[in-house]
Amino acid sequence: MDTEVAVENLIRRKVDILFCIGATDPARAFALYETAKKRGYPLSVVGVPKTIDNDVQYVMRTFGI
Repeated sequence: MDTEVAVENLIRRKVDILFCIGATDPARAFALYETAKKRGYPLSVVGVPKTIDNDVQYVMRTFGI
């Protein structure tokens, strides 16, 4: 993923909050945040774990069955 292109797209669409659901690589979401920060764009990034089998500690409900 080219974070520069992705952030440019978010800026052009005036997206200032991004929810990353079930990201397999949290570093990608953080990279988007860092790239936006370097450009002076106020982008908030929220990571939401998606689990289908309750394998995340303290998560009582899941997206799956």
